[in-house]
Amino acid sequence: MGFFLGWIIGAFIAASVGSNRKIGFGTTLILSLILSPLVGILFAIASPSLATLEFQKKTLEALKQQNNSPSQRIDAELTRLIQLLNEGKITEAEYLSLRTKLMNQGLNPQPIQVPKVEEKPKYVQSAPTSQFDAFVSSWKFWLIVGGLLLTGLIAALITQSMNHSTQVIHTP
Repeated sequence: MGFFLGWIIGAFIAASVGSNRKIGFGTTLILSLILSPLVGILFAIASPSLATLEFQKKTLEALKQQNNSPSQRIDAELTRLIQLLNEGKITEAEYLSLRTKLMNQGLNPQPIQVPKVEEKPKYVQSAPTSQFDAFVSSWKFWLIVGGLLLTGLIAALITQSMNHSTQVIHTP
């Protein structure tokens, strides 16, 4: 009876951890009751917090607003032209010509065509092909797998110790 009471209390503790995360209180509680409180806590920890999600959303909106300003685009284009000139990918005359075109566009700049130079990447990391691949390659996945394995090991040890302690030894 004490084991089940501990299980339920642990499930509520795990659910309280998940209450301010994307996974939520209810989902964490159900996972904790069905699987184990430890697994529920691991899922809750692996889920991003609501504050982090809100911060990412606001940051993305701010970046979208910044990227839409004409002066930002002109600055970025000039920086790119200077970088190409410093790397020797365009000549001084090409740089001056492209810079003049860019400055003459005024407050309504349109992207200018800069000659593309084939460049071999030093190291290319392939992007995950799906959300599942991205999740498997993250630390959160391995945290959950480790928690599941640990829970299974603990359950096996408890079962074995319960079976061992209930055996009656007959001595002649």
